[in-house]
Amino acid sequence: AVTSSVTRAFVRSSNFAADSALYGWLLRRQNSGWRRGAWQRRFYVLAPRSSCLLYYSKGLHTREVQLCRDADPAMPPARGTIPLANAMILQDPVDYNQPYSFSVVVPGSEYHLSAHSQELKDQWLAQLARVARGEALDAP
Repeated sequence: AVTSSVTRAFVRSSNFAADSALYGWLLRRQNSGWRRGAWQRRFYVLAPRSSCLLYYSKGLHTREVQLCRDADPAMPPARGTIPLANAMILQDPVDYNQPYSFSVVVPGSEYHLSAHSQELKDQWLAQLARVARGEALDAP
């Protein structure tokens, strides 16, 4: 039993390194409630197998990120989910105080996100667009 759990851990860690799906901190603009317009820091995990972008209030360990990427039922519960199937990814800044901001538009909702650099924004835009079109992600 120990050997099989070690083997599974090794397979998961090698899968993690081979998986190019992005994860990390982005800012999200609150669109409703008393904090409307405020930018909040959230931890995002791109889950291409379930065609969604998951977000959390706190950061995740690499094992938890891999569970999210694999759409494993044991993944931690997300604070929110942005469905990406047929979503429109708009690269124009939504707030000029956040120059690396962009939008994800799905039927009935629009999500405003912001990366911390132009390079990160470009990486997120490329991968979000690929998942929205139903395409496979590039290898790292």
